Amino acid sequence: MKTVLQKHKAVSDNGMLIFDPESENAQKLALHYSKKIGDTLAKKFFSSQIALSNKDEAYHIASIFWELSDLAADDNQKNIAVEGIVDLEFWMYKLLNITSGYMEKSGYKKQWLAAKDAYDNSITPSHSHPTP
Repeated sequence: MKTVLQKHKAVSDNGMLIFDPESENAQKLALHYSKKIGDTLAKKFFSSQIALSNKDEAYHIASIFWELSDLAADDNQKNIAVEGIVDLEFWMYKLLNITSGYMEKSGYKKQWLAAKDAYDNSITPSHSHPTP
C-alpha cells in the first residue's frame, strides 16, 4: 500500500489515517476514548478501518476529537494511566496534530476549524486546548 508520510502520520492512498509506530500511544488513546463514549465512526476512523467520505463525517470526527480531549484532560488531572500511558497530555497533543493534519490533507480543514470554533464557544475558560 502506497502512503504519503507527513510528520507524525501517514494518509494511505485510499484516504485512511495510518499511525506510524512512534504514534501508537496516540492511537491507543483515541481508540480508548472512542470506545468509552461509544462512537462507532470514531472507532473505525482511529483504527484505520475507514476513510472519511464526506463533510458531515469530517465534522463529526473533528467534534468528537474535542470530546476525547476533554476526557483525556480529566484523566490526566486525576493522574490516571490509560492503556498503560501516563503522559496523556503529550499523546493527545500528538493526536491533535495527526487528526488536524489528516483533515487538512483530506480537504476537510473547514470542518476541522468549524468544530474547533464550536468547541471553543462551548467551554469555560478553565478548559482550554492547544490550537494546531
